[in-house]
Amino acid sequence: MSTIVVTGAIQAKKENVDAFRSAFVEYTQKCANEPGVIAFNIHEANDSPGYFVIYERWASMELFDEHVKGKLLADFIAANSKFIAHSEDPRFLTPLAEAIG
Repeated sequence: MSTIVVTGAIQAKKENVDAFRSAFVEYTQKCANEPGVIAFNIHEANDSPGYFVIYERWASMELFDEHVKGKLLADFIAANSKFIAHSEDPRFLTPLAEAIG
C-alpha cells in the first residue's frame, strides 16, 4: 500500500456560503477519525468566498475507496448538495517531496 493525495474544489452557492462552510468544517472534523486518514484539510479562497479547496492524504487507495463508499460522505452529500454551485473532479497526486518547517 502506498500513500495517496487527493485534491478537489467546491464552489458553494453565494446565498449558502455560511451554511456550507459550517457543515463542511464539521464534516472535515469527522473525517479526521476515519481509518487511513493522514491529512484531511479544507481551505477557503481569500479572494473568492465560498470557493473551497480540499487536500486529503490517505494511507492507501483502498482506505480512500472505503471513505468514498461510506455513510459519512453519503450523508454529507445528501444533506449539503443543495448548497453547492459546482465542484471539480478529484485529482489524485503522487507525493514527490515534502518539507515541513
